[in-house]
Amino acid sequence: MADIAPVGAVVVAAVGNVSWVGATGTWQWYAVAPVVGLGLLLIGRTRLTSVFSGELAFVLGPTRRSHGAARAFSIAASPAGEEALYRGPVLLTPHPASLSLLGAAAFVAMHHVLRGSNNRGTVIVTTVEVVSAVSLLALVQFSGSIYPAVVAHAVNNMPGFITELQREDVGKS
Repeated sequence: MADIAPVGAVVVAAVGNVSWVGATGTWQWYAVAPVVGLGLLLIGRTRLTSVFSGELAFVLGPTRRSHGAARAFSIAASPAGEEALYRGPVLLTPHPASLSLLGAAAFVAMHHVLRGSNNRGTVIVTTVEVVSAVSLLALVQFSGSIYPAVVAHAVNNMPGFITELQREDVGKS
């Protein structure tokens, strides 16, 4: 349910021909973006060797194939929608400071809403979300485009995507 608003933001921006949709930024920001995404993974203490080896998927255990695929799709699709919703509006105002803070707070809050008890309140997770909100916002403001932030966000989400696709199907015997 939390993914509806970001999808709506992309649709409204595209259909409404919002000015920042066509702003791509310069190539230098696309070189910085993966570094930001990897930095967020390091702050979050993501063990990439555990992701790529399948160890993390094994620890998480089996899931219904359709559930894993749906989570993987959501993880892959969310960067564009979240950047459009939480940081795109910053590019529309001449004085983005308060709007930036509102967008950053909403981004962090969204990651805590409707999640249940899944360790979302730990210090590390909250730190990663706050640093993500600030660093992705900085990418948007300095580049003048949401797209470098989408790249950084996608790099940060990639381990979750890979892990969901690796999880064994609970229906297998």
